[in-house]
Amino acid sequence: LSHLQDWSEKFISATQTEWDQQKKNAENHLSEAKAHRKVFDYQSAIHTIQKIPKQMRTQRVSQFLNQLQSDYDEFRKLTKIISVRVDQSDQKGLLKLVERALELRGDQQDLINLKKQLVDRKSKLLSIRNKAFATATQRLKDQDYEGVLKELELVDPEVMNQPIRELRDKAKEKKNKLQQLQQVIENKVNKNQLYGLLNQVEEYLLLKHDEEKMLSLKQRLIEFEYHLI
Repeated sequence: LSHLQDWSEKFISATQTEWDQQKKNAENHLSEAKAHRKVFDYQSAIHTIQKIPKQMRTQRVSQFLNQLQSDYDEFRKLTKIISVRVDQSDQKGLLKLVERALELRGDQQDLINLKKQLVDRKSKLLSIRNKAFATATQRLKDQDYEGVLKELELVDPEVMNQPIRELRDKAKEKKNKLQQLQQVIENKVNKNQLYGLLNQVEEYLLLKHDEEKMLSLKQRLIEFEYHLI
């Protein structure tokens, strides 16, 4: 019995020692994997983690491995998309993709260079947009609705915002209303249907106050209605 007890104690001790060693190895592998991840070496990080026996992988280790694989797969997918978009000169929304790719692989010089180009491009687009908005706003005050729309065509869809859309919609609405009124007025003048037309001419002039033709027509209609009294 004494012999068996000695063997049992040695076995337990040896097992515990082996377990402690495996646990230490697992911690070392985890630290090494984190070091690889810090320098964006996903493949080495994943390979190092996979050296840890599955039964030794804690929830923390398993989650780290899953995140490594997810990030690595996402980066590879992003680089393919970015490459295609660059080849096709499709830059809409490309900056966000590049920024995300750099979060995953900040050591990629080609992506760093591309980001700088895209940032410079966006800065120029914003400058054009802001200048166009200021000019278009003044043209709306001047009742130059066609001029507003022409100016806003300079704005790239990538930097379009709500104020630009609202200004464009307002100019379109006033332009369409002006055209409708002009058509109605011209038809009635051609048919010599002058009675009651003054109201529509005045409505037109609210939208385009310096239209000489309508100002002249307004004066004629005032005189026409005066003689009807």
